[in-house]
Amino acid sequence: MQTLRNAKDIYKNGGSMAMDTGTTIPGPMPGRIMGALDEATRNAMQRAGITAEEAEKAVFQAPLTGTLGKALDSPIARYLIPFRRTPFNQFTEGLETLKPANLAAHPALSLGSFGAGAAHGAATSDTDYPVSIGVGAAGAAKYGLLYSGGAMAGRYLAGGNENSGAAGAAVPVSEYGIKSGLFDPTAPFTEPAGFKAWKRMFGE
Repeated sequence: MQTLRNAKDIYKNGGSMAMDTGTTIPGPMPGRIMGALDEATRNAMQRAGITAEEAEKAVFQAPLTGTLGKALDSPIARYLIPFRRTPFNQFTEGLETLKPANLAAHPALSLGSFGAGAAHGAATSDTDYPVSIGVGAAGAAKYGLLYSGGAMAGRYLAGGNENSGAAGAAVPVSEYGIKSGLFDPTAPFTEPAGFKAWKRMFGE
């Protein structure tokens, strides 16, 4: 309950927005909601005894360093790429999960992420740039790269275009949602992947 109250207070104050545009956006904006939940989660982790740096890393909010960090912190990048830390940190952490030692240490999570991605890819094999694959990869957290790899394999085995959408979901700045977002933005809700899979297996 303390964490929920904390998130509510942060949201009201417009602080720690995930979009991080440097402005206070009024209204129930997704970035503002995500930012409030993110900061409240990090505060809860610190109350549990871990450091602020460890909490940032756990929720993929560690500061980006080096040339990339400076470039993404420029005013233009802040406007064009509002969600910056999370996708790039997720991509970096995802590369770590692909190391043989890490794959061997967590075989169930690795195989499960790849298998779930393969099922998702097969279910959306007839759709170019399926938004739901990117959402699934984001939900898989640091196993998002394995999920995207499974989606590409699933699309290929089901006779679809393995490089359309699934590949884009594996990189931090993705094009997977551009086409469907512009021309059919309600598709993930009116015809979700699970419904497509059901129709493919059992017909109308």
